[in-house]
Amino acid sequence: MRNQAYCTASILLYDIRPHVRQQTRASLIRLGFRDIADVGSVTDLTGLVDVAGFDLLILATAALDDGVAELLMALRRHRRGVDPFAPVILTSWQGSSRFVKSMLGCGTDHYLIWPYAPAQLGLRIDALVRCRKPFVETRDYLGPDRRGGGGRRSGAGSVVEVPNALRAAVEGRPDLAPSPAAIKAARTGLERIRIGNLARRVGAIAKIIKQRIDERDYRLRAAADMDDLLATLAVMRAAAEATDLRHLLSFCQAVEDVAGKLRETAPVWDPKGLALLEQAALALRVAVEMDDDSARAALKLAGQLVH
Repeated sequence: MRNQAYCTASILLYDIRPHVRQQTRASLIRLGFRDIADVGSVTDLTGLVDVAGFDLLILATAALDDGVAELLMALRRHRRGVDPFAPVILTSWQGSSRFVKSMLGCGTDHYLIWPYAPAQLGLRIDALVRCRKPFVETRDYLGPDRRGGGGRRSGAGSVVEVPNALRAAVEGRPDLAPSPAAIKAARTGLERIRIGNLARRVGAIAKIIKQRIDERDYRLRAAADMDDLLATLAVMRAAAEATDLRHLLSFCQAVEDVAGKLRETAPVWDPKGLALLEQAALALRVAVEMDDDSARAALKLAGQLVH
């Protein structure tokens, strides 16, 4: 069914098969779209994504290494393109669970398997306008949160409502558009969630090491866990440096200093050092929940954790 409001939205359509592009374009026109750019090469696709902001991307993929997955992941991480939160629908003849899972892991909003009816495409587009999923960021994923309500952490702040160019165009809502300020706010919110998850991981590892270090079998694995803690801190530091959460760097340094000294003396572990590590990790986790000024005040009070 034609939706007159769709005529205000722009679409970038990619498929290497000209006849399929023509079919998809015809379906989009029947739905009410008019501003449709279609390309048949990854080079042309990348060029347009890099310089122009589209309200919806419909991209065909046939293999994990055909360039689409790589482009989408780079777009979501804002390494390419104008709008990292652009609504995306992937289409493919590939229906294996392994392939679908891999493509969903790139951050697409929807995945349609050929052959599909034009009505199915219309339903996905309508869902992007009316009830698009909020985004979540983990160590390895950035995209729509597909966990059920029971899979989400309780409390506010576990997901972020990101700019929605398609809804902004269709409903005439410039407040929902991907302005630089809106993109920055959403990215900061997602990074804060990611940093919070990383801080919890650091605290959990520190606690495990302290609690189990007297177990003979575990002593052999403690060094590997400490390496994991330090690697997690490195990821967290990079995330903090990329956003306005740089006040967390001092807390990261405090944990790194303690963990580094403990790692140097492995397999001999100082109980007082392990207790201090757990305290420093707890301070880091609390700091993530604070604003800049409060975190600095807490760090000053806990000055014994840093040099």
